[in-house]
This record gives sequence, structure tokens and C-alpha cells, in this order.
Amino acid sequence: MKVLLAVESSDLRLALDLFLREQPGALVVGTACTAEGAMALLRTVQVDLVVLQWSLPGLPVTELLAEGHTLCQRPHFLILGTRAADERPAIVAGADTFALLGDSPQKLLNAIESLMPPAEIPLG
Repeated sequence: MKVLLAVESSDLRLALDLFLREQPGALVVGTACTAEGAMALLRTVQVDLVVLQWSLPGLPVTELLAEGHTLCQRPHFLILGTRAADERPAIVAGADTFALLGDSPQKLLNAIESLMPPAEIPLG
């Protein structure tokens, strides 16, 4: 599974990158710290999953989700929010699943695995 990390904090991006690189079947192919950077990568790099911070700076994340839904090979979107109240607006905007930034690594893996086709090897 090719993953794009779009998270503002460099520390969190690095932690997620390292965490995902340890999971069999996951390959981080790009990182971005703004919505514009994520949009540029989405247009040039084919990915299966975008881990996207709901409060990512730049253009509205809803525009990034809309753009992602127009791609020939549409990626899945896992939104990372800072509060539970972010979940409903994220799903309505087109996210496939949602996790809180403070969730355990296992919850994050469960959210990612829920998006994988049955034929793919589970992470973890």
C-alpha cells in the first residue's frame, strides 16, 4: 500500500513515517506539510492511501478531498482530527475513515486495515 502523509507537524510526520515503514505492505511515497503540497503530490504520485490532517494549513482540506475523488485511481483518505467532533464533517467531505491524533498506534492500524482490499496482507 503506497501512502502519502499530509501532516503539518514535522515531528508527527516523522513518527508516522517511521511507524508505517515498520508495517509489512506499507510504503510511504511522499510527505507534505500543507494542503497545496499534498495536492501537488496527489497529482503526480499514485497512492493508495492519504493520511491527512483535518486542520492542515493552506487551502481547505475539503478541496483536497474533492480533488482526490476525481483521480482515475482514487486513493483512500484517512483523516486525522484533533477532536471527535471533526469526524462527521470529514466523512461528509469524502473521508473514508477517521482517527484522532491521540489515538493509539493499534487504532491507527485498525483504521488503515479497514481500507485495505481483502487480498492485501494485513499490516501489523
